[in-house]
Amino acid sequence: MKIGLLLPSTNTVAETEYWEMLPWGVTAHAGRMLVTQTEVGTDRDYLYLNDQMFTALEPTLANLLTCRPDHLALAMSAMSFVGGAVADPALRQRLEESSGVPVTSGPSACLAAVRAVGASRIGLLSPFQPAVEAETARWFTEHDIEVVSTFSFLAQTTLGIAAIGPDDVRAALVALDDEQVEAFVQVGTNVRMAGLVAGAEWWLGKPVIHVNTAMVWDILRAHDVTQAIGGFDVLLEEH
Repeated sequence: MKIGLLLPSTNTVAETEYWEMLPWGVTAHAGRMLVTQTEVGTDRDYLYLNDQMFTALEPTLANLLTCRPDHLALAMSAMSFVGGAVADPALRQRLEESSGVPVTSGPSACLAAVRAVGASRIGLLSPFQPAVEAETARWFTEHDIEVVSTFSFLAQTTLGIAAIGPDDVRAALVALDDEQVEAFVQVGTNVRMAGLVAGAEWWLGKPVIHVNTAMVWDILRAHDVTQAIGGFDVLLEEH
């Protein structure tokens, strides 16, 4: 099975994490949407970045479809979450109609993962500025998932998101923890976190959903790839 991975050209994490998690016989093939702006230090910067990605999306998709992927993955959290509950399904439907293959996004996969672990109250971790963080929380709230706590790294550049380290992630999860939180959800596909989740679930005693692992899990189950994949999160381990 071939996964077509649509991601911003500044993203240096998602592609490598997919390759680490995918079982034998499943491959990921990247289409990189040209992003010339790396600054995301303000809400306005993020909105401009979204405009760049939307402009680059269709041409990049046309190139990516030449490898005949079986599934598309939209590895750009900020763009996918903006617009609330109606925006992401509309975007996926448009891309499915134009490509002829199923599409998974960060919002759709994270929501499915939250429901799969039986959580209704979450702690939300992101690298975003306040406006996009609020749009992300809105997505879950509009799907009857209560966002109990939020933490953002407030990254100043897209490349800086990839530089967020394991100690930073660990401290953020501790800050998010609350007795009401039933699961943690991390969004932002350029945050390197896949290798940290299994350990975090052990010492937190709660599910930890990383957007990239959730997307891989969601895509594999859509194609009846059921083998367990150890070393990541509870969803892939019990897959």
